[in-house]
Amino acid sequence: AGVSLAALFGNEHVGSVRRRETPSSELDPAASRVRRWKEVSCVKSPELQVVLLEAREKEGAPTLTILPLPAHQSVTHKSIRHVLDRGFPMLLCAVAADSTLVYQRMTDGLVTPDPPVGPFQDVGRRQHRKRRQQR
Repeated sequence: AGVSLAALFGNEHVGSVRRRETPSSELDPAASRVRRWKEVSCVKSPELQVVLLEAREKEGAPTLTILPLPAHQSVTHKSIRHVLDRGFPMLLCAVAADSTLVYQRMTDGLVTPDPPVGPFQDVGRRQHRKRRQQR
């Protein structure tokens, strides 16, 4: 059984981000970016009955395999496994009716997320409780 890309990404995000990548850990507009693909080529996949794209994000960068599918189409674990087994990093690309693209990086196994970047201050639970009690 497959899962639709709209369900995977969330309907509110398919159609809201125009040609930008949305990180899997967060849907933060400041973290999205425009893609400028280099060395794009098409590869037929008779098993999946789709055309895969191979491209680089910039000169000298590693080749990525992109699986573009309409947002309403279902995707299965088997189809993702088939693309991952090609050996290149994979991007699943949900394509909305208005040409909006939402990318999701797919990996073989679990990947630890990068720590957040920014000037954060650890307040601690006790200080937070004290502030609530003072109100």
